[in-house]
Amino acid sequence: MASIAKVIHESGRTSWQARWRDPAGAQRSKNFDRRVDAERHLTTVEARKLAGTYVDPRAGRLKLGDFTEQTTAGWLNRRDSTKARDDSYLDSLILPAFANASLGAVHPADVQQWVAQLNSAGYAPATIRKAFQLLGRIFSDAVQAGLIVRSPCRNITLPRVEASEMRFLSPDEIGHLADTIDPRYRAMILTAGYTGCRFGEIAALDLDHYDSDRRLIRVERSLGEVRGYLSFSEPKTPAAR
Repeated sequence: MASIAKVIHESGRTSWQARWRDPAGAQRSKNFDRRVDAERHLTTVEARKLAGTYVDPRAGRLKLGDFTEQTTAGWLNRRDSTKARDDSYLDSLILPAFANASLGAVHPADVQQWVAQLNSAGYAPATIRKAFQLLGRIFSDAVQAGLIVRSPCRNITLPRVEASEMRFLSPDEIGHLADTIDPRYRAMILTAGYTGCRFGEIAALDLDHYDSDRRLIRVERSLGEVRGYLSFSEPKTPAAR
């Protein structure tokens, strides 16, 4: 049963203590300077309990850096290159700003200021947007885990990514490039120009994936460098196979 009690502290200061039980039945309390604020808090608590959105206020005290380490360990189905990129953004752009902040203490204004600082530092709009997406995913996980009520990554203004016009080579230009480059790369240039394969997909080709009689190339893997090591992986999209 929720209640409000008048509390007189040793200093002589008076406060109003709101008391309630959380959905698990545990007793909770919070002090306010005014009775009306304590009443409003209890009204909000009861409404959230009924709506199933109640969150223990203490849960949001978990540091973002600690929670990030926990939640990213469960992010599945990421390519090695994607994981390396995400780790780079986390280490260089996100954690330096938020690692020591409590999950519940980060507000939209803090996120907006962070975005503005990255923009002023000269980071590309696409880089800022990707970092913001990662931060948003972390806070979404925190919401799903019941640690916070809402993500602070909402109504944030992001820098605009200017779309650049794609440049397509004509058959004559492809032939000229293939004839100009080192002869050992001629077949690679022609293959790239007329198939649209990514560099990693072409680099992963071998004789087992080439059928000269049927004039067929099978794109089934990609070769990439991750943290200084070469490794094969699936093509970037299912349509690339």
